[in-house]
Amino acid sequence: EIDITQDIDNQIISEEIQNLEQPLRTIVILYYFEGKEYKDISDILKMPIGSVSTKINKAKSILHNKLYHLKNHHE
Repeated sequence: EIDITQDIDNQIISEEIQNLEQPLRTIVILYYFEGKEYKDISDILKMPIGSVSTKINKAKSILHNKLYHLKNHHE
């Protein structure tokens, strides 16, 4: 997997995370910033573990696309 965040300012990444709809934003924060496992997130948000996995993948895809376009737009 290519790291598109390499040349993008952390503040821009944070802003894009904040722009995610709920519960995607909460799931991203719990998983990537608080280090929670899928099971923990499932318990916290009272949703099936499969939904947590799907939403993490959806959030990753959204962020990847936004950051990819930002990076390519500024080059």
